[in-house]
Amino acid sequence: GYTSCEYGDKLYLGTNQGLYYIGKDASVNLSNNDLKLVESSLGQVWDVRQVYGTLLCSHNRGLFEIKNDRLYPIETTDGVWSVRELKHGKAIAATYSGFMLLTRESNQWVAHRLTGFYETALYYEIDQMDNIWILSSRGVEMLTIHTNNYSFQQIGLLYCSQCQEYEYKQNQGSDGRG
Repeated sequence: GYTSCEYGDKLYLGTNQGLYYIGKDASVNLSNNDLKLVESSLGQVWDVRQVYGTLLCSHNRGLFEIKNDRLYPIETTDGVWSVRELKHGKAIAATYSGFMLLTRESNQWVAHRLTGFYETALYYEIDQMDNIWILSSRGVEMLTIHTNNYSFQQIGLLYCSQCQEYEYKQNQGSDGRG
């Protein structure tokens, strides 16, 4: 498996075959086929985690909320690697081609595609200021989110020149190229 998460009275297991669950009851016996497939989850599950009290599944088919052992789509136009919490009840989803900002509206997650970064977002971290540090084809980039227009601004770039000498370049222009 690739990922697991305890939620409620179940343990969820994400695999390359789909998302499975099993009761956390001590009497569970795997030889009795207690492992059950979450409905509509066939495919590659990259991550499953609690985000502000909800259970989200990052999948090769998109991002889903898990309710009553079933997947409910949040966004299905791009594969999603993972989701992480931001401040103020928001979250960020790393996709095969950038990021999405997740907000709660009418008790539902809503995905907003972020502009300004369009590479796969497999490796990233979030600092205490909600800046995104991402490993990209250019190096390690520091991005800040503008929630008013759903975009990123590059703040800095740590890049490798000739694969031995590292240099940090502070953003001096609006495009991040100096």
